[in-house]
This record gives sequence, C-alpha cells and structure tokens, in this order.
Amino acid sequence: MQGSATVTVGVPTVTTEHGRVVHRTPCTVDGRDREVRYEVDERWADLVSPLADAPLLAVVPLALARGATIRVTGPVTDELVHGLHHGFLHLHRRTSPRFGAVTVEATTTVAPSPPAAGVATGLTGGVDSWTVLVDHALDPTVPAGSRLTHLVNSDTLTGTSRETLHAMRGRMGPIADALGLPFVFVDSNLRDLQSESDLAPGGIVTGAQVSTAFLLQRGIGTYLYASTVAEEQVGTCEPNEMGRLDALTLPHLANGSVRIRSVGGEYRRIDKLRRIADVEATWTALEVCTDDHLDGNCGRCRKCRRTLALLDVLGLLDRYRAVFDLDQWSRVRTRTFRALQRSEHPHSREIVEAARAHGMHLPRPVPFPRLRRLVGATRHHRSG
Repeated sequence: MQGSATVTVGVPTVTTEHGRVVHRTPCTVDGRDREVRYEVDERWADLVSPLADAPLLAVVPLALARGATIRVTGPVTDELVHGLHHGFLHLHRRTSPRFGAVTVEATTTVAPSPPAAGVATGLTGGVDSWTVLVDHALDPTVPAGSRLTHLVNSDTLTGTSRETLHAMRGRMGPIADALGLPFVFVDSNLRDLQSESDLAPGGIVTGAQVSTAFLLQRGIGTYLYASTVAEEQVGTCEPNEMGRLDALTLPHLANGSVRIRSVGGEYRRIDKLRRIADVEATWTALEVCTDDHLDGNCGRCRKCRRTLALLDVLGLLDRYRAVFDLDQWSRVRTRTFRALQRSEHPHSREIVEAARAHGMHLPRPVPFPRLRRLVGATRHHRSG
C-alpha cells in the first residue's frame, strides 16, 4: 500500500484548565482537521513535555493504515524521528501488506534533554502488569535504575469505556497507595482518533500506547512496558498479535530522554501467574477481563477463561475466589479445556502442555466433524 496521503502534526500547546493540564496538538488526517489531546491532573504538570514526540507516535497507526507521509512542524526529538525511520516503521511494514510505507518529515528537530530519574510502568491490574510490579517494585534486589518510581494508567492501555476505565482506576488506586508510588492518570482522545484507521482495535498501537511515556518525559526517563508474550514467541506476526513484535520495535523509540523497555518476556504466562500468586494483593485486585463492564472479571471472555484454566492447573483457584465466580467456572470448565485443546494459539497450547505436565486429566475434545454433525442434527430437529 503506497499512496499520496499525508498526516500532519502541528505545534503542541500546553495549558491548565479547571485543574487539568491539557496537551493539544493540531493535526490533519486525509485533509480533515483533527487534534491529538492528552490530559493529566495539574499535580503532574512538571512531568509533561511540550514536545511533539507523543502526538507523533499517536498518529503512526493512522499513517500505517494509509501508507502516508507524516509531516511534523512541531518540535520533535531527532532520535525519535531517526528510530521511527530506521527500525520501528520498517519492522511493522514487514509484518503485513496491509501496512503502507510511511515516511516522517520533521521541520524542527531538537536534541534530547538528559533523561529524568523517574521509572514508570502502566498499571492495569492484569497478569503482565502485576509481574512488572513484582519484579520492579516488590523485589528488594532490583537496582535503583530499574525500580519503579511512578505508576501510570492511560486510556491508551485499555479498550474499555470511560466508565469502566474510571471504575478500574478506583480499584487500582489502593495498590499504588500500598506501594507508596504516585499514580498518574492520563486521558486522551487517541482511541477516537484511531477509530479512523481500519486496523484491528488495540493493534499496532504499541507506539501510541507508549506515547504516554513521551508525554511525561520531563519526569520519566525509563518506561517499563509489560510484555504480553514470552521471548520464544517474539517475531513478525499478524496485525491482531502485535504484542509479538514489541520486544523488537520498542527499543527503536528510545529518544535519548526516555528509553522504553519491554520487560517480562522471560516468563511464560503460567510462570507469571505462579510468580504473582504469592502476592496477597493480587487475590482481590487481579483484572484480566476484555469485556466492557464495571465490576471486574466477567469469567466468560477468552482472557478470563484462559486465566481460570491456568489457575486450575496450578491449584490456585481458591485464592482468587474474590475476583472470579468459581461456580460459573465449574459450569464451563469442561468445554473450556476442550476448546483449548483445539486451539492453535500459543497461550492455549501453553495451558494444555502445562495441564498434561501436571498430570491433569483433560476432557477429550469433540472432533470438528462430529461437532458439525451434532449442530446439523440439532438444526434438523428444530426445523422439524
């Protein structure tokens, strides 16, 4: 895909309005005027950078979907522009023919400032997020340069509604308080902006997700991005599995002021669950659900069932009775394990292998031909 489309990124303005710091950058997409907007509480004003680094990353998914040229007139870090050209965009372009070739033209590049001392990660309450907390906040042996100093929750990290996001932040707040770490909420319009792309929801937004780190680069010098896959799964992939590319692409976004590290890839998902299960706070604050609702885990979605299956394999279900409906799990357990055995997804294969390694008796999967016959017989019976 290669066309003459252009996405422009203008000069950001940073204002304080009603107790909120608002970072606005005018942009155009397909000739239409838009803006990239971030908001934080005014307590965090000293973290917010006036550069165009964050909005540049925010529009990358739109440019890839169009094969567009990105023209940046606002001040942007020279190393970020270079890293986008020579790595990040190239790797994403190789991933799928759906992604168009993108170039970045910046009229005002600036040298990076010395990196700030802050170390941050996104706090969502998921397995990956909790693993980062265990390794970089609770582990007494972690060196100062890798020890968390801030927690961030951005709406770019989750696809939930605003109501669900605020409910989740309320549940995560006590975790930040218990750790004694400041909790920075970042709101944006990135999901509305990216809805103009035909890319899968949540996909290829890794750059957009970590744009929050560049927004806060005056106080954050290291951002720890929670890897969603084990190292053996890293590689080029389909657009809906962009997490497999993170460990390769994120280092290219380092701009001299902030470095992005993908962490946790040394663990399989079962290793992560085993590692965090000894942290009592996770028993009431583990959130893995992909459904959009206000009250924690639904127990029915794909991620909930995979997590419940792993907890079942590990014999740890009772610890998480407060965040999962275990009676509901008992009703869907058999068909879940049958479905996992039919799936080719790496996470599903990992669960099945772990179950067998633990000597668990797995229900025999229903073969697809037999399933089709059963469905056909049911439809025939109903029509009769």
